[in-house]
Amino acid sequence: SAPSKKGSTASKSGSALFAPNAFVQIEPDGVVSITVPRPDIGQGIRTSLAMIVAEELGVDWSKIKVLQAEGDGQKYGAQGVGGSGSIRGSYEPMRLAGATAAAMLKQAAAEIGGGTADSCSIEGGIVTCGSKKYAFKDLVTRATQLPVPPRDQIRFKTPSEFKIVGKPTKRVDN
Repeated sequence: SAPSKKGSTASKSGSALFAPNAFVQIEPDGVVSITVPRPDIGQGIRTSLAMIVAEELGVDWSKIKVLQAEGDGQKYGAQGVGGSGSIRGSYEPMRLAGATAAAMLKQAAAEIGGGTADSCSIEGGIVTCGSKKYAFKDLVTRATQLPVPPRDQIRFKTPSEFKIVGKPTKRVDN
């Protein structure tokens, strides 16, 4: 089922699945899946677009699953390839997908542990708020109950904060 205005839908087990948008899903056990909307025809786009989402989300790159989206332009936006436009056309939406999920996970951590989302950080799939640390799986249930924040409330990382984007990375399909 498609995500609602909140960040939830049902997982295969029937438990809450954190899915604040069409590109990011976090299972109750903390497994992170990134859905790539454009097909890879040899240019490495499945890896590149997933890296963009993972960067903003703050997840450990080695622990994600990359999924290929089905053909659905309503859900995923432009899905064609050609003219070297995949990164150019998808960079902003993929950053937004990861950063939105990260904002909601920080909010969930702040609500569970006290404090503010702005005082929380994410690195390697761990949300840190003050002295408290939370794995994504610890936050999924609370995050599914939160409204998806509007675009103007989302903060993107600066290039100096990048740990994944711009780094040599083995392709996910090799």
